[in-house]
Amino acid sequence: MRRDGIEVALAATVGAVIALVIWGLMQRTSDPADNDASSPTTVAEASTGPTTQPLREQADLDAFLDAFRASRTGTYQVTGRVQIAQAGTDDTTQLIVSTVRRGSDVIEEAGTTLLVILDGQEQSCERIFGGDLTCGEVLVPSSADDDVAAIERLFTGADPDYLLYAEDDDCWQLVATANPAPAQWGQSTTICFDPETGAIARQTTSSVQGTRTYVAETISGEVTDEDLIPPS
Repeated sequence: MRRDGIEVALAATVGAVIALVIWGLMQRTSDPADNDASSPTTVAEASTGPTTQPLREQADLDAFLDAFRASRTGTYQVTGRVQIAQAGTDDTTQLIVSTVRRGSDVIEEAGTTLLVILDGQEQSCERIFGGDLTCGEVLVPSSADDDVAAIERLFTGADPDYLLYAEDDDCWQLVATANPAPAQWGQSTTICFDPETGAIARQTTSSVQGTRTYVAETISGEVTDEDLIPPS
């Protein structure tokens, strides 16, 4: 069984659980001095209604897709933290995440949820109240090619869902072209990749619901066979 293409791409990016919590409200305010006067001049991208603002030059899509593919095919161990801030409140919650990847094999723990992709099979499990793991059905995981194709479709066609801009080195910003925007990527997502391993180092997504930020706290390129043994 395969999941929807865009959902698969998100799940593979930071894990099935992180795909659900990395979306929220972050609208960058750019410095007019940073904008190219020859760039296009308008885009509707506000969460409460269309606004007009100058745009930067759009980024090289191929470079972003190469970085995204590397995050899906690299070898790394990452521990990180997701912070969720609900819009209109002072409430924030945090979730600890650990990911081990070696090519297409992945073990990811996010709070009480475990995602295991090994030997061409995928399974999600939940540890309820500190008890035994309860696992769902075994799925056929998406390939890196499938996930790259799914995210590429966001930026292509006559009426793309998103525009792409380069941020700092190894960072890109996805900006929605319509309101409401697709929920997974929100009105705006900034995503940064570790240049050594390809792992996602930071991802912040914005929408009217709030802000979701993932930050990697440790990244290592060393993965052993023992690291890819699922917890019991």
